[in-house]
Amino acid sequence: MPISKSRLPQHLGFTLIELLVVIAIIAILAGMLLPALTRAKAQADRAMCVSNCKQWGVAIQMYANDHSEYFPDNTDGGDLSWCGARTAQFWNDYLIPSKKQKGEKEKNHVVFCPTDKWHRYADLWRGISGPETFPQLTGYFYLPHRNTKSGWPYNSNGLEGWASRKKLGGEFSDAPVLIDRLQAWGSWNPKSNTGKVEWFIDDSGKRIPTAVHRAHKGEPTGGNFLFEDGHVSWYIRKNVELGSGSGSWQCFYKIQVSSLSTNR
Repeated sequence: MPISKSRLPQHLGFTLIELLVVIAIIAILAGMLLPALTRAKAQADRAMCVSNCKQWGVAIQMYANDHSEYFPDNTDGGDLSWCGARTAQFWNDYLIPSKKQKGEKEKNHVVFCPTDKWHRYADLWRGISGPETFPQLTGYFYLPHRNTKSGWPYNSNGLEGWASRKKLGGEFSDAPVLIDRLQAWGSWNPKSNTGKVEWFIDDSGKRIPTAVHRAHKGEPTGGNFLFEDGHVSWYIRKNVELGSGSGSWQCFYKIQVSSLSTNR
């Protein structure tokens, strides 16, 4: 029996309007999903960073137990971002070795914040041939047991005592020990807590973020702070003031603690 034309399908594909509607729906769903994925990634990075800080805390306590309550010695380090051979030996014995390698340190390398880019990049300046050189970079600000007369202005915002302390449980026991790198390039006035800074630096044609846990224009959303008793707290960016600065490098780590002791 022949099939009438009225019973035949009128078209076998999508019309242009139908395709545009599908594309619009997909775009809307993607727009709703991407922010959620971004937040989930940031939360995962923060959790890994907290784990790193806690591992540092355990290692510092173990070192202190073996060395009459002293912090790992970083008096042979350089400036705020660099650690000397003694701290590198502490890493090797209590945490993890930080050896030279061809590529950047892995995301889960405990010496570096998982979101750190600038120091992973700068760490490669040591190359891969020849003997180990010191000082070395870390992806955090390791603060205590430093030579505060070595050149970096540790007291530019009154916090020299946080860096010069040598033993746990002393005058500055409420101050942080390990700090996420909220580091910028520019100028900052610690008295007014204002200035003009950039959160990127250009090197060899590459534009690299200087801080960790970044959001809009590379500015950090905040950072994790490790304390002597081993607990880790997150501080949002607006609650962290300049800790110290030299030249165009501005390092933010000054926070209010229960008994804020400064050298002013």
